[in-house]
Amino acid sequence: MISYINDMIKDYLQNNLEANEVGELDYNFNVPTKKLSEEFELDTVSIYLLDVKENLTLRQNEWETNFNNTGQLTKVAPAVMLDIYFLISAFSKDKDIEDEHKLFSKVLSFLYHPDFTSYLNNNHSITLPRDISTEVFPQQYINEHLGLQLWSAIDQNIRPIISLKVTAPLELSYSNDFTKVKTKKMNYKNLDKKLLTIKGRIQESGDIPIMANIELKTQGGKTIQMLKTDTLGLFSLSQMEIETYTVDVTAQGYESKSIPLDNIEVQSTKQLIIILEKI
Repeated sequence: MISYINDMIKDYLQNNLEANEVGELDYNFNVPTKKLSEEFELDTVSIYLLDVKENLTLRQNEWETNFNNTGQLTKVAPAVMLDIYFLISAFSKDKDIEDEHKLFSKVLSFLYHPDFTSYLNNNHSITLPRDISTEVFPQQYINEHLGLQLWSAIDQNIRPIISLKVTAPLELSYSNDFTKVKTKKMNYKNLDKKLLTIKGRIQESGDIPIMANIELKTQGGKTIQMLKTDTLGLFSLSQMEIETYTVDVTAQGYESKSIPLDNIEVQSTKQLIIILEKI
């Protein structure tokens, strides 16, 4: 997965920088030491993997259950969501500070563009079990890891850097297979029951979308649906019976919110807008 993320970041930047006639560039994934940067023959974008951590907020413990066409049941371990931290900087082959600043600014603008996260999710040759999300300058991590001490540790002159966090799934390669059962128990839902869908959006004040985690609970507190919004903050809760529910919303850097749903027949006819406040 990490190699995939490396390639996709490079491809995305390369495509956009070339389209903006920045000129011929190189991309380097090694530790950006002073000795290495002095050997660059082209203006270079350094994309250095700084750290990897598990995102405990997005951890799922329940295994996914699948049946094949012979009736065999397979339980697959859920993907582990990783926070992958990159240190991105720009280097001029001629050691020209203004050229470095121009390249740095263009790279930064493309990483902030909404197309970046979409590119990581849609331009791939593998099947992603869960969506990828991105964050530029994750504040807590910057406070702990970046600054003068970092450049000093890798023997490099002080320069501006971009801290990028990519949250991506690491699909586990193990599963359990079970033999076909000989007894069968079948439960049927009441087909006369009316099932509804509620669509909504998570956002800040000012209509700024937020990628958030959503948990739908019954009146008794039982979780019946867990999902994540898309990059536009949109979500859809389906197959809902006419009951009372609670929607719990959490997002990194924002205060959690719990929304009661009392009359879902009315709510299903309009979009549910949930506004979160920054911590």
